Amino acid sequence: MKNFLVLAFLVVSCNLSANTDSLRIALFYTQPLSSVAIVTEGEYHLMLDSSRSVSITSGEMLFFSISEGKVRVRTASKHIGSFNSVVLYSNTSSGSFKTMPTNPKLAARWYDDNAILTPQNGKLLLVNHVELEKYIAGVVEAEAGNSAKPEFYKAQVLLARTYALGHTDKHAPEGFSLCDDVHCQAFKGRSTRNPEIFKAALATHRQVVADSTGKLIIAAFHSTCGGETANSEQVWPKAKYYLTRVADPFCVGKRNATWEKRMPVNVFTSYLSSKGFSSSSLTGEGLSFLQESRKTYYKIGRDSIAFARIRTDLGLRSAFFSVTKVDGEVVLKGKGYGHGVGMCQIGAMEMANRGMDYIAIINFYFKGVKIIPIEEVTNFFPDAREVELIVGEPNTSDIGQ
Repeated sequence: MKNFLVLAFLVVSCNLSANTDSLRIALFYTQPLSSVAIVTEGEYHLMLDSSRSVSITSGEMLFFSISEGKVRVRTASKHIGSFNSVVLYSNTSSGSFKTMPTNPKLAARWYDDNAILTPQNGKLLLVNHVELEKYIAGVVEAEAGNSAKPEFYKAQVLLARTYALGHTDKHAPEGFSLCDDVHCQAFKGRSTRNPEIFKAALATHRQVVADSTGKLIIAAFHSTCGGETANSEQVWPKAKYYLTRVADPFCVGKRNATWEKRMPVNVFTSYLSSKGFSSSSLTGEGLSFLQESRKTYYKIGRDSIAFARIRTDLGLRSAFFSVTKVDGEVVLKGKGYGHGVGMCQIGAMEMANRGMDYIAIINFYFKGVKIIPIEEVTNFFPDAREVELIVGEPNTSDIGQ
């Protein structure tokens, strides 16, 4: 029976793109991980090279490291061996394990379910094979913090689940579904700080957001829009009917709603010159530009550049800003934090505070969409493949902290 369970686990793990119940998430993906200690909670076993099984005592510490191209495994008292693959699995749904990376030394984190360890390009690849809803709860806690209302969490859960299921093969060539970095979705382990987050995942179990044809949407969100969300084509190549400008009164006056950055005039003009602006455009008061509502391009005469490009190049909080000259400086006064497309997290939190439910929140920010069960999806691959950035910009706001 035990061998059958392990075999089933490995088969599912190898064919995950067709499975919507669990995912494989690469942990500490951006780190050059070479060794990690793991402590289990609950009944666990090790499957070594798919042939040898070892029972693990709850609370026992295991040490894994890369050694001569294999995964070396030992306990505090004995050396178990070196293997091409190691699966740490539980026969129950309540098992969890704590990871403590030792090289590099990183903060400990708790994860649910199972783990797979293999050597990859001289590093230790640690993958969490985790139930979908447990993963989604962890993502939402990392992306949105632990102090919001349940209806906000339900809306955020829907977007996280929609994104995840639309990208289950994003890292397929590397042997897993998604990574734990903002390149995919931030994931710092199991959700532990607010039980309402996991409840939100269960309450919306298997629900996703789709367009009018049943295709998964681009599940975009950002910290703060500053009173007005952006059209998708202001940031990405293609316009999407459901990602259009929304006047948002719910985030006005909230944290991160406004910002300011100053720089010497010559720094700003040198930047514009490097982008092809003519010298005649960069004299006098021509630098000033008022952006009361979101515009796509900053224009001086016949020269122009996308506000989104300026934001990226200068490391600005948003692309929603006006330009003025004051005493030899250029002053950029902006609104919002993030790319501005899709759901404004701060606005959605305020909507939930005012008693609106998650369906109203989703329909406010995404026009003409529908919330449907996974089984009714007609196309799992959204047009997100066409854009560089969906939710994958660093979560530099204080929402998820």
